[in-house]
Formats: sequence, C-alpha cells, structure tokens
Amino acid sequence: MKQLLKLAHFQMLVLLSVMAVVKLLLLAVDAVFMPRHDEIFALFISLIFIVLTYFAAKQCLNDKTKRNYFPAILPLLSGGVMTLFLLTTPMSFSSRFMLFGTLGLCSIIVFFVCAKRLQKGNDIIGTIYILAAFSVAFVIFYGTLFSSVLNKITYEALPSPDGRYIAEFGDSGFFDSSPYVSIRSRRTNIGIGFIERRPQRIDTITGWRNVPIYSAEWISNDVLRVVYNTSYGRESQIGMQVWYIRRESGRWRGYFSHNIYS
Repeated sequence: MKQLLKLAHFQMLVLLSVMAVVKLLLLAVDAVFMPRHDEIFALFISLIFIVLTYFAAKQCLNDKTKRNYFPAILPLLSGGVMTLFLLTTPMSFSSRFMLFGTLGLCSIIVFFVCAKRLQKGNDIIGTIYILAAFSVAFVIFYGTLFSSVLNKITYEALPSPDGRYIAEFGDSGFFDSSPYVSIRSRRTNIGIGFIERRPQRIDTITGWRNVPIYSAEWISNDVLRVVYNTSYGRESQIGMQVWYIRRESGRWRGYFSHNIYS
C-alpha cells in the first residue's frame, strides 16, 4: 500500500473516490454543498489534478515493466464524480466547465500514458473507452448549460421571519419563461462553503408567460404570499395573480388564491 500511495495516479484515484463518497453522503441526507467562491473552489481542485497528472505521467513513462490497471478506472470514476457534482453542488456554468474539463482531460491523459501497456489492442479498447467517456461528458456539459439557462434567479432572496427558510424566485425557459419559487433551509457554514438541505422548487403556473413578481412577503414562518403582475406588457388586461406557498407535512406546496383586476 505504501508503494501505491507514492504513485500519483493512485493518489488521483483516492482523491476521486473520497469526493465520490462525500457526494454520495450528501445525496443520502438530501443535502447540497455550496462553495463560498465556486470559481476559486473549482480552480483549486483543477490545479491539484493538473499537478498529479504531471507526476503520474512522469512516473509511468519511467516504469517500463509493470502493468498497471488502476489508470483504467480513472475516466469512469471521474465521469461519476462529475455526475455527483451536478446533483449535489450548485456552481456557475464557468466553474463547472473548468472543473469538469480538467477532471476529464487529466483522467484521459493518465489513462493513455499509464495504461497503454496493459495488453495488445489496448489502443482500440482505449479509443472505445474514451469515446464513451466523451459521450457522457457531452451529456453532462449540456445538462449543466441548460440547467444554468433554464433556471434563473430573478428576485432577491427573502428570509422567513424566524430566519429558518429563505425563498428565492426565478424563471425557467428560453424565450417565454414560467415563474417558480425555490425555498431552502438555513445554511451551515463549514468555512469553505455551506451545507444545506436540498432546496424545494414550487412551480407557480400563472397561465401567462414572462410574468414578473409584483410583491412577495412571508405571512408567517410557514406561509409565503406571492403576487404576480399578469398585466405586464398587456394594455388590454390589468390585474394581479395571488399565490400562497404553505409548508404542510414537511413539504412546501403552492396554491393559487385569486385574481385581482382593476
């Protein structure tokens, strides 16, 4: 084991495994980790993997005799870690692009440099492996892109009277947007970021597109009142639509209340 720990590609494997376990634990408790500065967080992890990739390639090129099967696991494991990041760590598109790109390229480089002597025909196996990895990366990339485009926070966060919950208001869609409310619990500060229960999204289907919020206020710690301006951009109709978001049996539910016309 001591000899393995001296190998940079094995250190990469251990680091990815630890990240996967942490993310799986977050999934198990239905929580998310939000870095304090996601660009710095992504850059820090990227630099670690770049340095480890350099030493792994150097060590493998100097080792002409031993077969090493650990690098073959890296692309698959890095793809799994990317997926877990998508599920448990809200980050900006640029931060995810940098982090996912680094993890993918570093694991691919180490795979070709360190695992090329596993067996005859490994180039063909490796090519199929990398094509599959790129297919997964392509899906993850566009999933990240669409997630950042389709879900936009458009209204400032509004804490409940007791500070236990925070409501955020956003739009989902490209050209025509549908409003939604996202309510999250108070965060736990762990220094490099925050851990919180997964926010719950409540779609408030107003029947109109591109509807801005007129007002939002907490009626109590468990009831939120949201008023949408349905007359925005329409001279023929002047009115508001009122919604109530209530906490019932541990879940938030949205209820249309009434229209206001003038």
